[in-house]
Amino acid sequence: MAWTTPRTWTTGELVTKTIMDTHVRDNLTWLGAAAHAIWAQPHSVTGTGAVLSTNVTGATDYAAAECVDAQTNDIFFSVPIPAGFVSLTKAVLVIISKGTGNLRWLADSIFAADGESYIANGGSIAAANIAVTANQVKELTLQAGTLLTGLAAGDRLGLDFSRQGAHVDDTVTASVFVLGLLLEYSIV
Repeated sequence: MAWTTPRTWTTGELVTKTIMDTHVRDNLTWLGAAAHAIWAQPHSVTGTGAVLSTNVTGATDYAAAECVDAQTNDIFFSVPIPAGFVSLTKAVLVIISKGTGNLRWLADSIFAADGESYIANGGSIAAANIAVTANQVKELTLQAGTLLTGLAAGDRLGLDFSRQGAHVDDTVTASVFVLGLLLEYSIV
């Protein structure tokens, strides 16, 4: 279904079901189905050499958190989930690697709504390797495993992305910069 330019109503016009469906119901449905998004930048980091507030080397317009080579670094996000949230349509971590190779990473989450234990819900993505290319933007999908299963409107999401740079399977011999977390969702 596509957006229909709303009609201009005239005085005395007989409004029919077909007219209302086309110009009101269908357009409201289209608006509700449109992508809604949350963009969150990293809130804190841990690990030797990790830097929270920096710029991607050679690209000073990108603010990021830096995960250094040969170390285990964790990048944390805290994200409120809006009241209109119904379901995730996309969940990715956006990174830029300064080297080419296999990036070893994993992720954990906790989330809860007002009045719940802060660790009421949560999940994880097991450690995995993903091929990255130097100086290219890469989206790491976060919709695998149990990481975000059960996420709901009103939750406060805590997300931990971990680069396992000291692991033998991490062959990226350079820093990896985490630009942010993108959550796209539907409201219908």
